[in-house]
Amino acid sequence: MRADIATAMNALQLPPEDLVPVRSIRYSAVLSRILETFTIYGAQGRDHPWLWEGFKGEHYAIYLDKPEGYRWLPRLLPPDERVWLLTEDWERRKHDGNYWVFEGRIGTIEAVLGELFAFEYYIVDKKYEWLLCKNHHNVLIGVGSRIIKRLQAAESTPIASRDSGA
Repeated sequence: MRADIATAMNALQLPPEDLVPVRSIRYSAVLSRILETFTIYGAQGRDHPWLWEGFKGEHYAIYLDKPEGYRWLPRLLPPDERVWLLTEDWERRKHDGNYWVFEGRIGTIEAVLGELFAFEYYIVDKKYEWLLCKNHHNVLIGVGSRIIKRLQAAESTPIASRDSGA
């Protein structure tokens, strides 16, 4: 997954500092805090394949027609907001946990996700106040009041077509 993201960033000519893998010395702490804050699994969930099955607290879901959850990002969050991005390790190359953790800008994440094959990902506020997930069932799930309110507001606004020039 790290190589796929790097390839997409190069193809899009995006600055590498706009989406970087979290170094191993911070990885465990960041992932554990996300798991403890948003899931019933706690830190033991690092190997769980589908975190969305165990979200805790209030959450809200939108069922998508296509695997294009990334297209909702501009309506939900500012492009320069820095967040955590968790991507599943669907190739099973990681030795520690089932997730890659990146730190990056929403605008960059949107562009990169648009270039990659459909997979599950989680976008998490740097203050750990909300989480946004797109799962393999094409469901966009928000956890935390801020992102829930934004999802509900955005749900009534149509998404401009990527090819329409809008």
